[in-house]
Order: sequence, then C-alpha cells, then structure tokens
Amino acid sequence: MTKALVLSLQDFEKLFRVNYDASWASIRGVLSQDRCPISFFSQKLSNSKRTIPLMILAFYAIVQTLRNWRHYLIQKEIILITNYKDLKYIN
Repeated sequence: MTKALVLSLQDFEKLFRVNYDASWASIRGVLSQDRCPISFFSQKLSNSKRTIPLMILAFYAIVQTLRNWRHYLIQKEIILITNYKDLKYIN
C-alpha cells in the first residue's frame, strides 16, 4: 500500500507465475514474473454461477484465467499458485 504498483513487460525467456482466486462473487488472477505483475484479470460471476460449489468455481477460475492469457502462456511452462489444498495434487 505504500508504493505504487507498476506493471512490468513480459520476458518470454523467464518463467510465468499465475495466481488465481475464486469466490462466489468473482474470480481473479495475476500473471507475474520475478514477483512483478504483468497483467490482472477479474470476472464478476452471474447469479447462476453463484450456486456452484466453491471447488468447481476454483476449476472454473483456473480455466478462465489461463484462457485469458493463452497468448502469453501457450507452449510455455508455468507455475500455477493456488490456495486450495485439494487442487495441489492435480497434474
């Protein structure tokens, strides 16, 4: 909060990191490299999607977040960071 957030340019030689989160209100994601954000993503969920279990929404958040940045991530190795313990063991 004390310093301004500055987006950095992507370097296709470096590893991309994708953080995401899901709630019943929205899904969010951050694409970054070397702890510097490159892009942000958020999507408000419709009323029909708010009835879906949170674990399924987490899968939906992964798909939508990766789809949003597919032009950066296609054929690249990435690190997907999650806070959902059940999803950590999925390959």
